[in-house]
Amino acid sequence: MRRKGFANTSLQSLMGEAKLTVGGFYNHFKDKQALLRRILRTDATRANRYLFEDLDHLRGRAFASALMDRYLSTEHRDNVDEACDVPLLSADVSRMDDETKQVYQDYVVSVANSIADRLEEDGASETQRAYEIMAKMVGAMVIARAVKDRDLSDEIMEACKQGTRERGA
Repeated sequence: MRRKGFANTSLQSLMGEAKLTVGGFYNHFKDKQALLRRILRTDATRANRYLFEDLDHLRGRAFASALMDRYLSTEHRDNVDEACDVPLLSADVSRMDDETKQVYQDYVVSVANSIADRLEEDGASETQRAYEIMAKMVGAMVIARAVKDRDLSDEIMEACKQGTRERGA
């Protein structure tokens, strides 16, 4: 699902990868969106661990810069199997039911709160800055993955990282 996208992944291929039957899927989930909600709920913990591991000692601009460096890395861009769900699923979730949007929102708010907890106020609220940082990271990652030219992709990620180093968000 991470490689093909939610809409382009059939239940048959999902269950084939899991070595289960499509009928078995319906013993656990009402539909594909129910599976996505489970993935988002489960993945929030993994995402927070990946994003913030070893950054507890940093605050403010130093934290924002280190986070941006980690998120906008070639490893994160190229390893879709382990990547953050937000840039991978945002477009799909925008077309889904309110229940799925709420689970996605909870995921986003959880990550934003974790970022805000590590920022220092300098005119804008920590929460506003956290959403700004998230939007910059996710937007840059979406564009960096979508362009064909890897040099341009690297340049896009570096521009966002540099801006964070200079301005803090």
